[in-house]
Amino acid sequence: MSGVASPTAAPAASPGRPRRFTRGQVVAAAIAVLQERGPEGLTMKALSARLGTGVGTIYSYAASKDELMLLVATEVLATATIPEPTDDWEGWLRALLWNVRDAFRPYPWMDHGILGRPSWTEAATPMQVAVLKTLEDAGFSPRNRSRASLALYYLSTGFLLSEPTADRAEHRSRSVTSAMDILMAGLRAELAAQRPE
Repeated sequence: MSGVASPTAAPAASPGRPRRFTRGQVVAAAIAVLQERGPEGLTMKALSARLGTGVGTIYSYAASKDELMLLVATEVLATATIPEPTDDWEGWLRALLWNVRDAFRPYPWMDHGILGRPSWTEAATPMQVAVLKTLEDAGFSPRNRSRASLALYYLSTGFLLSEPTADRAEHRSRSVTSAMDILMAGLRAELAAQRPE
């Protein structure tokens, strides 16, 4: 993503001061703290303790908690595979939604506060671009592309917030499928309605 360093690459070291950790190690530690303590428990102090270093070291990787969350968001979203382009736009969207759901299921600390952060929106930009391109190639008008993209965002967010653990996986999987069916039926209707125009 433009303007965002890869979470697995080490940032440039200052002359004479080699980095103790790769960026990937810092992000992995941040995710571990989130898993144990939740979003409120992720502080620079908690992260530095996890890594066994001083707080000042953490600030050399991320200047703020928001910047740290951007690195985490980028790492988590990177595990949600964007499907290869295909003529089957509906199948593509379904595959993407399942990929996003599967990528986020291991992280029960997800909530509205986390998903609403600018860092998550920024990290999701490549996925958003792919969705809009798929809808454009399928023939959706600019207005309908925007509406469909927003509906997909709300649907995927709902998946993440309503399924924090695997305890209800089977029930939730049926609910996810039903929700997808309803959304896709609406998108097909929108696309069919605009073609005569």
